[in-house]
Amino acid sequence: MSVVSENKTVKVRILEKDVQVGCAADDEDDLTRAARYVDKSMNEFRNRNNAASVEKIAIVTAINIANELLKRKGDSSTDEKLVQQLASMQTLVQGALSDSQN
Repeated sequence: MSVVSENKTVKVRILEKDVQVGCAADDEDDLTRAARYVDKSMNEFRNRNNAASVEKIAIVTAINIANELLKRKGDSSTDEKLVQQLASMQTLVQGALSDSQN
């Protein structure tokens, strides 16, 4: 018998904005840790590039994080954990972009 994990909504803070992200209940800690990393990376980029738009900050940060992950795993890797991490980060970036446009 397999155990099905419940989905839940987690509130994280990215670039001083609250973003709600859905995830499996047992992935909440990983998602929260990823959100802190994304927030830190986006803030570092914003501090270096004061004139950059939120959209540019999000895009450059997403590319940089994806590049870091791919370097660690190798370009040909299709590791499920890597795919999940990238999907979580993409969701966070999309949430930050959506909130900035409202």
